[in-house]
Amino acid sequence: MRVKTYSTFDIARMLEIVPGTVANWVDKGRLRAFTTPGGHRRVSREDLVSFLKKNSMPMPKQMSVASDQKRVLVVEDDEKLLNLIVKAFRRMKVQRLAASYRCLLDTLQRCSPCGSGESARLVLLTPGPYNET
Repeated sequence: MRVKTYSTFDIARMLEIVPGTVANWVDKGRLRAFTTPGGHRRVSREDLVSFLKKNSMPMPKQMSVASDQKRVLVVEDDEKLLNLIVKAFRRMKVQRLAASYRCLLDTLQRCSPCGSGESARLVLLTPGPYNET
């Protein structure tokens, strides 16, 4: 399994601080990190969580979902179908992020991954010419 890592810029963005502060923490040994062959600092999710707890800092909202938990955006105009889909995902213990077109753009922006190397997945199911999906 791939380990989730963050750059100093990722961490700075999440904590609303300047990247130099994160670099100083790493350089002083307060925040555990490794250096890429290109000289960039990278911090594992586990090390960042440990650092935040040790320093009584709040967990950023971007890190509140478990890294192995799947997130699904449900977008459907038909309320009955929407409720069926949501119930199905809840049974599978998948987090539902949005349930209507009105929330689509805000949710995509709010929930987009901030870490490097991560990509968002969006699956659109639309009726075909014979109303099949």
